Amino acid sequence: TRLTLCDPFCARADEVGAPWDDGRRTSGARLFGRDADFAEHFLNSDDIVPSTNFALPLCYCYDVTGSAERASFPPPSSGNFLQDVGLRLLGYHNWPIGYVARHYETRLDAGGSPMLPSHSELPRGTVFKVP
Repeated sequence: TRLTLCDPFCARADEVGAPWDDGRRTSGARLFGRDADFAEHFLNSDDIVPSTNFALPLCYCYDVTGSAERASFPPPSSGNFLQDVGLRLLGYHNWPIGYVARHYETRLDAGGSPMLPSHSELPRGTVFKVP
């Protein structure tokens, strides 16, 4: 199985408190990716959403925070003023899914079956900063 996480919320309600965002004590950090054959995490680390601003240790992480492409990512525009204000307050929390939507590609082997990346090629806990 392949698991792709885009700036996931990593804490349960009973984990709210110090150290809220350290990346080690939340359920998500301890569990997300554990049972996947390949787990990848697309990270934006400068938004205001709590427990989303650290790399998940059981995933290969693409840090898209400083990606040059982010400058061309449009702010939300739903036509609903209050909804748009709320979405803009989240900053670039939605940028990782935008990045994945622009770049995700399914590769097939000679038999037409999907090819999964491997943690031997892209090790868990590695953070790649997307230029």
